Amino acid sequence: MRGLARFFFQSIFTGLLLAAALLSFVKVPPGQNGILERVDQKKPPVILSPGNHFILTWFVPNRYTLTLLPAGIQIQKIETLLSLKYGDYLDLPDSYKIRLQYKLHYSIVPDNAPRFLHSILGGDPSLLRNIVKEKAESILRAKFPELYRSSGDIPFLFQRFHNYISADAQTTESFQNQLAAAFSIAGKPGIKIEKVEILEISIPDAALYEQQLLSLLPLQQARTKALISKIENEAQRYAATKNLETETKRAEKYAQLIRKYPELLEFLRIDKLAPQASVIYESPRVPQEGQRQPELLSPEITNRERETTPPESSILRFFGF
Repeated sequence: MRGLARFFFQSIFTGLLLAAALLSFVKVPPGQNGILERVDQKKPPVILSPGNHFILTWFVPNRYTLTLLPAGIQIQKIETLLSLKYGDYLDLPDSYKIRLQYKLHYSIVPDNAPRFLHSILGGDPSLLRNIVKEKAESILRAKFPELYRSSGDIPFLFQRFHNYISADAQTTESFQNQLAAAFSIAGKPGIKIEKVEILEISIPDAALYEQQLLSLLPLQQARTKALISKIENEAQRYAATKNLETETKRAEKYAQLIRKYPELLEFLRIDKLAPQASVIYESPRVPQEGQRQPELLSPEITNRERETTPPESSILRFFGF
């Protein structure tokens, strides 16, 4: 009986070991690199190539995270539109914009993949293509004012863009080199630009563009002037409304003070009828037993103070507000 029990427990123990061993295999699908990280960050991340990998404690729940990044050369088609001078202002159609279509051939540098994942992608591999597109377009937009300064540059833009985009990656000012530098992390490359394949460079006809400017610019300027006038009128109405609100609040404050101090009505009457009055005395009253005879209620107010102080301010100050 004891031997049977021992066999039973040994079988269970063996089964658990076998299950743990089977669960310790990590599979990275083809075309992907795995970034294996411990949740407690006690060990540096491990880069796993495509295939099966045995990780002794992988079966322990919530101990590791595995993130997949594309491996090998990635090909991404990008289209960038750039507006000529006044193009956005006049809201011209896309036919009057510079159209750049190109394919980027790039790969993530495996040795720097963990830092690339967190520093560039924010831990989300699905953002890779969007971030590559945004950085590529930002570089082209930053270069655009250097290639195009006036309408006289339009006929030369095709060749200038072609030279800039297709220049060798070893050239410091080349598009490829600047794009790779945008993904560097602590001086180490994050991606490697294999090549840039130009698909289309479309430049608007300079003469047609000038005609559009001559016909649309005065109209747009008139619309802008009308819009500015409308904004100024709305601002004046807003200011009048705010002044009315202020007057209403002041009237409400007066009403509250009058309810609390009925004698304020007489004070207001004197203040309005005799604005040059400098001293105000309280009307004689019969003093009650134990009370002192009322004296001067307020300090003397000079004419200079009255010129610089609104009447309502002196009234509020008189009543302790």
